[in-house]
Amino acid sequence: MMRRIGQAKAGLAADYAAQLARSAGTVVFFAKHVDVMDAAEETFARQGVRFSSIRGDQTPASRQKNIDAFVTDPDVAIAVCSLTAAGEGLNLQVASNLVLASCPGPTRSRPRPSTAVTASDRPSRSPRGASSRPRRSMPGSPS
Repeated sequence: MMRRIGQAKAGLAADYAAQLARSAGTVVFFAKHVDVMDAAEETFARQGVRFSSIRGDQTPASRQKNIDAFVTDPDVAIAVCSLTAAGEGLNLQVASNLVLASCPGPTRSRPRPSTAVTASDRPSRSPRGASSRPRRSMPGSPS
């Protein structure tokens, strides 16, 4: 069920992320489901918005190349990230916006912070203590 909701929201969330990228700066687009990431990337490609993709099935070299592209290339406006692969341990502080597409919210069975909450902190954490404060945007309710 959660996957179908994510699929239904994918196009709208991607359109929203593309608008943010054009008007308000770089965007980290998190999704739990690969098909939601695929749909978002198709939308960005169709709209001519450059993006990098951070997924669990990438080699370490490919993953690092995509991270570096988002962090250093001013033409790469969006990082499309797997919630699992990029939810922890990355410094994406160059992002000024965050879109959580198909991400689970907290539940009673998970009293600790949810994966989505941890992922949403990625753009604002810096090893030097300085932090950027991205706008956290979530179209619709978490799925």
